[in-house]
Order: sequence, then C-alpha cells, then structure tokens
Amino acid sequence: YTVWLVPFRGDFQATLQAWSQRLRFDASPSVQPAVSPTGAALAETDEVLVWHEVPSRKALGQEAPPPRKAAGVRLAAAQGEYEPFQLVIRGKEQMPYTRLERMEIEVADLKRQGGGEIASGNVTCAVAEFVDLRYPKGLGWSGHTPDALPEARRFACEPGRNTILWITVKVPRETPPGLYDGSIHLHHGLGRRRARLATVPLQVRVFGFAIPEERHFSAWLPFSSRLGIAQMYEGKDAKAIYDRYVRNYVEHRAGLRFVSPSVRFKGGSAEIEQIHLKPFEDDLRHHFDDLRMPHVNCRSFNIGASHELTPNYFGKPDEVLSPLWRARYRRLAKVIGDWLREKQWQDRVIFELFDEPVEEHIPILAECLKMLKAEFPDIRVTYAAMWVDPRLCGLVNVWMTGGGYAHIPLQKRRAAGDTLWFGNNNHASVDRLAAEFRLTWWRYWLDGIAGCNHWHVGECNDWLRKGKWDRNRIATWLLPGEDGPINTIRWELTREGLEDYEYLWLLHHAVQNAKAAGADATDGERALARVNELVIRKGRSLRFNPDPALLHDVRDSLGAQIEKLARFLPAQAK
Repeated sequence: YTVWLVPFRGDFQATLQAWSQRLRFDASPSVQPAVSPTGAALAETDEVLVWHEVPSRKALGQEAPPPRKAAGVRLAAAQGEYEPFQLVIRGKEQMPYTRLERMEIEVADLKRQGGGEIASGNVTCAVAEFVDLRYPKGLGWSGHTPDALPEARRFACEPGRNTILWITVKVPRETPPGLYDGSIHLHHGLGRRRARLATVPLQVRVFGFAIPEERHFSAWLPFSSRLGIAQMYEGKDAKAIYDRYVRNYVEHRAGLRFVSPSVRFKGGSAEIEQIHLKPFEDDLRHHFDDLRMPHVNCRSFNIGASHELTPNYFGKPDEVLSPLWRARYRRLAKVIGDWLREKQWQDRVIFELFDEPVEEHIPILAECLKMLKAEFPDIRVTYAAMWVDPRLCGLVNVWMTGGGYAHIPLQKRRAAGDTLWFGNNNHASVDRLAAEFRLTWWRYWLDGIAGCNHWHVGECNDWLRKGKWDRNRIATWLLPGEDGPINTIRWELTREGLEDYEYLWLLHHAVQNAKAAGADATDGERALARVNELVIRKGRSLRFNPDPALLHDVRDSLGAQIEKLARFLPAQAK
C-alpha cells in the first residue's frame, strides 16, 4: 500500500478530488453522503417519504430524501431486457405509529396507447438487506451497506430509516416498442384497515430492438455443481433447486460452473480405461443451449492452482512431465480433440491449464502446451496469471489476467490474433461503488476483452463468513436461500453490465454496417465515443468516472442510437 500525506486548507473533499485527478485514481467521499445526489422525490404523506434512486448508486439507510422532485419513475429498456430501479421509503419520525409493520407494494399492468401491455407479473420486488462493513477495501464507505435482495412485496418501515425496494421490470421479447404507463401503489394495514399511502406513476419506454439471446461476452461466474447444490440443500428436492439456479443464471446471462469429462487411466499405462463423454456432452449442451453461453471453461488438462502443482488426471504433482505422465496427457488431448472436432465445438471450449502459476511453472506450462498442440492443433487454451510471459506467446491463445492487468502487452497479443479474458474482478466486493462495479463490463468492451472468469461467486460457507479475508464478499455475489438463490445488488448489476455490453456490441455493428451502406452514422459514433467519459484510459492507467447520472445518460443515448440504426443491425440481432 502507498499512503499519501497531503497538507490542505479549506474543503477536505475538494482537496481529495484534486489529488485523485493528479494521481489518476478515483476518489469517493470517505463518509456517507447526507443527501442522495441522483435521487428524485416522488411522494410525501403523513407517514412516509418516497423517492426514486437509479440502480447504479447504492441507496443508503440514513441519507435524507433528495431535494429534486419528479412526477414519477421513467425507464428505458430493450425488448427482452431487465431494467431495475430503487424505490426508497422513509418512515417519518413523527408518524403516529412507531413502525409501519404491514407495508405492501402492488404493481399495476403497464399499458401502451393503441394496444400492448407489460403485465404486472413481469415486475419483481426485493427488499434490500444491509451488511455492516467494518473494513472497507474499495472506494465505498464503511458502515451499513445494502447488498442482499430477497424477493418480497410485504415489508416493515422504520421511522427515520430508509427501506430500499429493488424493483425490476422485465420487458418480454415480443413487446412492441413505445411508451408503457402504469403505477406502483404502496399500502399499509390488513383487511378493512388496509389503506393506500401513495401511488407512484411508472413509465417504461421500450426501444425498437431486442437484447440478443446469444451472449457476446462469456461471463464465467461459477456457483456450484449439481452435487454441490445437493449437498447444500440436503433433504430437499435438489433437482428443482438446481433448476432454479440455472434459471437465475439464464436471466443474468452468466455461465454456472466448470465442465470436464470424468477420466480414468488403466493401471500403469496410458490407456484410457473410462471417459464419460456422454455426461460431458450433456453439460456442454446445457451451457450452449440452456445458458446460451458462447464458450465453456474446461479443466481437463489443468495441472495446478494457487501457485502449486496439484493432483490431476495424469498423476501426482511430482510425476508431472514423467514419461508415463506425458503419454497420458497426449492421449487425452488426442481423444478430446478428435471428439470436439466431430461435434464442431473445438472453438467453443477453452481449456484452463493453471490457476496462478509462479515463475518455476512457466517451463512446465510451455511443455504441456507443446504436447497439447501436437495432438490437438486448434485447441483454445489459457492460464490465469497477472502477466504475459513471452515464453508462452504462440502457445497460449486466450490470455486471462486479473488485477495486475498488463494493458500494453495484452493489446499486442490481441493484435496478433489472440483472445483476451479477465480473471477475478477486483471491483466485486460489497464495499465498492455500484457504478464502479457496473462499469467494469464497459471497460471489458473498451479493451476488447471477450470473457471473464471470476473464481467463485457463491463461497458462502461459515468459514468464509467468519473468516477475515472475504468479509467484504468478493467471492459471494449470489446467496443460497431456503429453496434457491438470493440475488445481491452486485449480481443484479452484473446483469446490467452484461446488457450494457450487448448495447455496445449492437451499436458498434450497426454503425459499421451503416457506414458500409453509405448511411450517416455520425450520431452513433458520438454515442460510442462517450464510453470514454466513463472509462478513462491513459496509457497503462485506468480509472472509472463513478457518476451514476452520467452512466445512465450515456446508456440511454446508446439505446436511442441503436433504435435509430436498427435497420443496420446484424441479422442475428434482429
């Protein structure tokens, strides 16, 4: 760590921002803001205050309502997109009840003039739960921060505190474009005492294009296997629960787990006694067809993790590169390579050889890569590290680096025809700013990164909760509920970021096609260039502009330009 001691006179925050710009890193206030800078007041009654907050800023439990007012909530979304917003409800401290126990939200259908509707069943609601952050590592704040989002339409409202509702509108893929108007009603009480406290108008603009069903970014965010979920939910219907996780992953555009065939060699020979290719095929089809992932991460040839050689299909760590070990390695490469080519999947399976090797492992990796290339020439192969080692150039064709992202060497590999992935998103901890986390997916687009692999998003066991190293939940984006997954704000922003990536993909291709057809695409090019207002790269340095208002303005301008150039979209996106 580097500690800067800066003398100053006057406003502390202004000095912090000025030095942050000089040092080229983002700075966030070190205390929670007293008033939301992006919210808009919607309603006030004798009991509650209600305001709207954008999803790319975490609404906090104690902040005061914003001075700006709005007539209602206005959203914009593509067909097939999920668009969230936050509704913040603050119980008045002088209200006649000490606590509003029986609050309930009700959503009316959204209807378009001339026909068409978004049924209320497409609108979900979750009530944010807070985690007490004692040791923030990122640029967020310490104290109570919202994270978990268990779905609920009934909740309690405390006097003088904010209850945060995370509301998501799913736009069905067949929805005609246009403006859809509806409302959200807040009720309190039961039976004859049930009373409507407030009504919030809700309008959704549906763009005249759809989010592609096929993913153009491989977000590999493992949670658990079927066996792992069966063990986690012992005594329950594990298949039904696993299916709920799969459905959640489909909705969030992510890959669920690693896939590899089970292999056993015969005695002291290189003869394969057993290889389960049918379950392997089923798993691949599951990710390609159900999860609609463009690529699958496979570890059949993996030999190490966490800076050490590990036991593998071919022998013990001290047997690596022995004659028998080599023979087995080459034999499996031949069998799997021939099988994948027969299925025409050789371009869609990426084999990870090592997770975090050290210097002494590089010659071993080079030998393994040469053996793989000899038996399986078109294999796609990667390893997770923090640098580009020149000894592996020409052997590795998918480069996956993490926090120590070496921008210039990696862009050289990209120019040479290799693919770039990113490993372990270090903006994923709960103490990070919401806009900062969402913008990581914009950064991937800007740097030409085609996929990411975060080591785990479901490490939610007791050891991790009580341990110190992951107390900020960098490995817990999705939580296990009683009968299925519980989303978090970061998991929802993952989907937002991946949908943003599709916006960028769509507009980029629409602009290119329009220019090729001789049409004017100037406005589309300007909208794409605005990404640089949010993700600011200068040589090796990178910083995010964490202004959520700017983020949403740029995102809406992308949508408007895609709609304008819709006739130039690629055929597979229409």
